[in-house]
Amino acid sequence: MSFSNHVGRALVELEPRITARLIAGPSAPPNYTYTAYLLDRKPHSAQAVCMGILASGVVGMTTMTGMNKSFERPAPFTFPKYRIVENQLEPIWPKVRNLTDLRRALNDKMLWEDYIQQLQMEDSYYDPFLFNHNVTDYFAFINFMRLSWAKKHARSVNDTVYGPNGFFEDSEVIPVLRLMIKEFAKKARSNGQLPILLLFNNRGFSDHLYQTLANTITEAGIPTVSSHTIASANDPNNFIPGDGHFLPKIDKQLAQAVLKIISEHKMMPEKEPGK
Repeated sequence: MSFSNHVGRALVELEPRITARLIAGPSAPPNYTYTAYLLDRKPHSAQAVCMGILASGVVGMTTMTGMNKSFERPAPFTFPKYRIVENQLEPIWPKVRNLTDLRRALNDKMLWEDYIQQLQMEDSYYDPFLFNHNVTDYFAFINFMRLSWAKKHARSVNDTVYGPNGFFEDSEVIPVLRLMIKEFAKKARSNGQLPILLLFNNRGFSDHLYQTLANTITEAGIPTVSSHTIASANDPNNFIPGDGHFLPKIDKQLAQAVLKIISEHKMMPEKEPGK
């Protein structure tokens, strides 16, 4: 997501010897990020791999597409939803995986109905009143009604995962997220890479993401940078007004923390004399 991209770019500015490969999606939930990591494991020789998790993105683990979670800014990308089967992560792959699949489904009634049926079963954000295109799209008054309903619907989904005191232990996504982090750390190490976890406690989420994952971080022994140690999520002055992202100076501090981890693990090449 953009939060991790900002830190990646700040990291390169701090240390030009680092080459950053950035893979992200708009407001992408951890299941997208983890899947992107799995698909990207082989084509490069990175010495360190960072997995970024946004607190507000955790609730998105109950969806399979950016077309559902954001009514006002739907993003046409998809990703699997995960469940735990016999202590292993099992992906539920969307029937539409890319733009080619989407175009094909839009032009084939049976394929489209099959995809909609999957969303009805597996995607908690799916709502036909919000998702389906019809003649009411051209009426402003009805669209205002849909927008109001979209916000109410999103809150109802969010309330199954997160509350005023933090993430719910009994929600379907928290055990999955914890296992996901452990698997990420294990797979990165099996590739001879240093796994680094970036936790972005965005505005209003306090340090709840870190508190939920603290034991997992210890168990996995994964080097972690959590934004709550640098910038309080409850202080609006740490965020760009009207934007929601951290101020550039916060991104720089987060990047410095990542660079410290990389340096401590002696992964930086020696500087050339005179440079």
